[in-house]
Amino acid sequence: MKIITYNILIVFALNFKCFSQDLSTKLVGAWEYIGTKHTKHVECEDILIFNLDSTYLILNDCYAFDPIKPIVETGNWKADKKLSQISLINRKISKEYVYQNSKAKLLVLYVKKISDSMMEICFVNKTGCISEIYKKSERKIQ
Repeated sequence: MKIITYNILIVFALNFKCFSQDLSTKLVGAWEYIGTKHTKHVECEDILIFNLDSTYLILNDCYAFDPIKPIVETGNWKADKKLSQISLINRKISKEYVYQNSKAKLLVLYVKKISDSMMEICFVNKTGCISEIYKKSERKIQ
């Protein structure tokens, strides 16, 4: 009986570790903003790039100085599966354009849904939780 209980605990622990890493694993890559549930037309989309080394970039072709490397923000990111949130920390904003209208050193994004190809995140402002939809992108920095 102890062996069965021990084996069940090991399987549970391994599964818990895999699930806790799931959010971070799914986030890595480039995500292109495609709109909200109410608006689908986006003229100058943001592209969020979450790197394996916990750094991130935000690209925007319309607001960046350099058209080849249209970086408008950099920093570090942390994912918290339990709270379903992404924290953007050590934010360095390269121009007047500010992602999510926040100049705060810490910006928290709440993950409502995430799959291998789509992500819905929500950020809190004075009017409540604003949801935005992103699709996985192949966009890279040259």
